Amino acid sequence: MKKGFLLSPLTFHVKKISAAALQTNTITNTTEMGDMARSIHGFWVLCELWLETSKIRELYQKMVLQRYDASKHKH
Repeated sequence: MKKGFLLSPLTFHVKKISAAALQTNTITNTTEMGDMARSIHGFWVLCELWLETSKIRELYQKMVLQRYDASKHKH
């Protein structure tokens, strides 16, 4: 799975910001900010995974339908 395959520019920027916030958290150790950044980052990762799997599911359904159509035309 390619990282950031279906990411919009907005999502990309949010992920960059959250990643930067995670890095600054390790330096300044403000746990509240870090927790927020981690949860935002986790949320976007989940969104990305969901997008990837739904795209894969769509492609799979198309393949199955094409095979079904092809088998119908043979008979």
